[in-house]
Amino acid sequence: MKTGRTALIGLLCISAALVACGKKDEAAPDTTGVAEIPAAAVAPPRGTLPDGWASKNSEEFRAYADSVAWTEPVAGERTCADPTKCKKVQATISANSDARTITKNNAGVGALMARMELKGPYETAMYNLKPGAFKYYVVVIPSASGGDMSWKLIQVADAGKAAISEIANGTFADCKHAANPGAPAKADWRGCDATRVQSAVQSRDSGGSGGGDQPGWVSCSEGCCTISVAQIALGKAGALYAASGSNPGKKQN
Repeated sequence: MKTGRTALIGLLCISAALVACGKKDEAAPDTTGVAEIPAAAVAPPRGTLPDGWASKNSEEFRAYADSVAWTEPVAGERTCADPTKCKKVQATISANSDARTITKNNAGVGALMARMELKGPYETAMYNLKPGAFKYYVVVIPSASGGDMSWKLIQVADAGKAAISEIANGTFADCKHAANPGAPAKADWRGCDATRVQSAVQSRDSGGSGGGDQPGWVSCSEGCCTISVAQIALGKAGALYAASGSNPGKKQN
């Protein structure tokens, strides 16, 4: 009787070992000789431009612009550059739908952030938007020092192979708001929230400059940013002081 019980226990142990071995094989299949699959590379945001983009013609640049999904254009009245011709003229602004994913680290040599289009026959005081069959693209470029990105406004013909041209540039100023990566991208004609501005540049933008107009505003990885013209205005003021031989930060006798 004792011998039979011992034999039964032995059989049960062998059976349990076989089951455990089978489970182990299912959980950890033998991968000997199987090549390891590398992690998938993260695709760059849509609108990232290639090296040498600044030398492309309008037809080539439009190909990059057409690869972007643009948000619905928002219209606004803009001050005319020549007040003898008009007081206000309409223009629209829209955002790259991937605007919130573009950062200093993945923008490369430049990335499309926003698009502007003049809807009237007169040039604007801010950004120098000119009449004609053109669209204007805001290209953001990382700073070598790691600070705010800069922007360039590129004029591109709607048809043909005319050369593209840079007509304005400045600081892509972070409004210091909370990042919101899951929200849809937006663009508008307005400055940073005036109650939360963090710098003289942002404060000037929020109050309007360039004929009293608000600057272009667009979603960005930091939350929202302005296509700041204040830095341009401050730079021009500094140049005027320098030309006059005075120093705005020094008390005059």
